[in-house]
Amino acid sequence: MPRSLKRIHVDTMANATFLTPSMRQFMHNVSKCNAVIQVANSQTMQASCQGVLGMYVLNVDEHANIPLVQPFEMHAIVPPELNRELMSI
Repeated sequence: MPRSLKRIHVDTMANATFLTPSMRQFMHNVSKCNAVIQVANSQTMQASCQGVLGMYVLNVDEHANIPLVQPFEMHAIVPPELNRELMSI
C-alpha cells in the first residue's frame, strides 16, 4: 500500500477514534491528552495526545449523488501502544 494511503478500521464498540503514533505527523491542532483507555481485555492504555486528522474519503463504488472525493476531518486520540487505527461510528 502506498504511504499516502491509509485505512482505518471501523470499530462499532469504540466511543472515540484512536490512531497509531505513526499517524500523529498527519494531525493538526495536536495537544496533550491524559485519557486512560480501557480495552476489550480489561487492560488500560494511557493516551499521549489528541488532535484533528484531515483526510479525503473516496467513493470507490461511484454511488450516485455522492462526490467521488469528499474532504473529511475527525478528532482522534493517540495511545502509544496501539497497533492499528480504530474509527468510532
